Amino acid sequence: MPGLVSRDAPRTDNGCAVLAGSVELYYRSGWRLLEIRMPNQHDRAFKLNLPASPRRSTGMTGWQKADFIAEPGLSQPRKAGPDEAFEIRYRVLWVE
Repeated sequence: MPGLVSRDAPRTDNGCAVLAGSVELYYRSGWRLLEIRMPNQHDRAFKLNLPASPRRSTGMTGWQKADFIAEPGLSQPRKAGPDEAFEIRYRVLWVE
């Protein structure tokens, strides 16, 4: 599913730039991978630790580093190293 980045200006949290966005989730899926593509950056993929039928979240998850990074010229993404600086956190909202 395509996602949207908020039009609000980036903010900072502990000296790091933070962008907000949203993406729809398939509801009954036991495995979810979120790929983030940004200009002038390598593509990054994150495994979302959610059950097949997630409940609404009351708060954000902890920060999670990328699991895979796709680089030009490589046929498969590589595992992200411990020095990867790009992180996400997320929550599940229901649209009513």
